[in-house]
Amino acid sequence: WMQLGSFYPFSRNHNSIGSIPQEPWAFDSQQHIEITRNSLMLRYSLLPYFYTLVSDASAESSTVWNALIWMFPSDPECLSIDSQFMV
Repeated sequence: WMQLGSFYPFSRNHNSIGSIPQEPWAFDSQQHIEITRNSLMLRYSLLPYFYTLVSDASAESSTVWNALIWMFPSDPECLSIDSQFMV
């Protein structure tokens, strides 16, 4: 979840009162904390690029994040790929 969320324009963790904590440190796993840290560092390094993409998409009425089939409509392999997207 944290890895995927780092590519969303508005990245934050949602939770409700009484639910199991979802903060990276709540999982008591150094590996989970490292994965989260690396994902967020990648996000912060890409933010200037994302800001430009969002600005361009707003000006052109286009999208920023797209399913592969949207980018490659003539490739039948892309139709079944639902776990990847293009930025």
